[in-house]
Amino acid sequence: MERTHGDRISKFGVRDSGGGTAPRRIVLGMTGASGVGYGIRLLELLCKANHKIDVVLSPAWFRVVEHELGLKRGDRDLYEFLDVCFRRLHANYYGDNPVASVSVDRIHDAADFAAPIASGSYRTDAMVVAPCTTGTLGCIASGVHRHLIHRAAEVHLKERRRLILLVRESPLSLIQLENMKRIVRAGGIIQSATPHFYGETATVGDLIDSVVRRTLDLLDAGQRRSNTDGLSPGDALSRDRQNEQFIDLGVAQGKERGR
Repeated sequence: MERTHGDRISKFGVRDSGGGTAPRRIVLGMTGASGVGYGIRLLELLCKANHKIDVVLSPAWFRVVEHELGLKRGDRDLYEFLDVCFRRLHANYYGDNPVASVSVDRIHDAADFAAPIASGSYRTDAMVVAPCTTGTLGCIASGVHRHLIHRAAEVHLKERRRLILLVRESPLSLIQLENMKRIVRAGGIIQSATPHFYGETATVGDLIDSVVRRTLDLLDAGQRRSNTDGLSPGDALSRDRQNEQFIDLGVAQGKERGR
């Protein structure tokens, strides 16, 4: 039986506020790494779940959209352009034409350091950078603010709010591994933009969804799949430590090769 766009959505168990998941305010930054579909698809699903989204688009993001989706902003405003990107993503990778539009709460200029999300007094629940370049990773790890995404990420770290960086890069240098380690130690989460190939993965859209589904789990922005991982809080902490040890191993191997 052929699956529809709605069938794919239902796999995430994303619910609106009437279904038991309270709407949250989430900051979504999109940078110039390959994989613009990750951020656009994540935005779509968060909007469907009635979460309030603050979006920031880096200057390089527009160039990657041109390469991957064949779209130029032209004279469109940002809200219209995001909706056009959303529809092109579906046409290219999901084979459908959604009736509904993506409804974004706010889109901030990347150069606007006076935006509300640049301050810790502006209440948010989480932030995701998807996709995240290693340049953005390095700026956040070093406390450098080249644009608003970097500042907003720093705010989430200092306020002890959830920060997820969906990093898209391979192979990884020693410097990049060290930056990941700094983010993890500061309380952030490094998610690899690596799709899985098991289950019903058959299309590019399925590959995108396999990554975005994991992001939603990390955000706890939809229905929680409590029995999927089967981890107690202690086990979850142990897993986080194992992730840090994995990064330490990569750092150590890089230093050994450099001798």
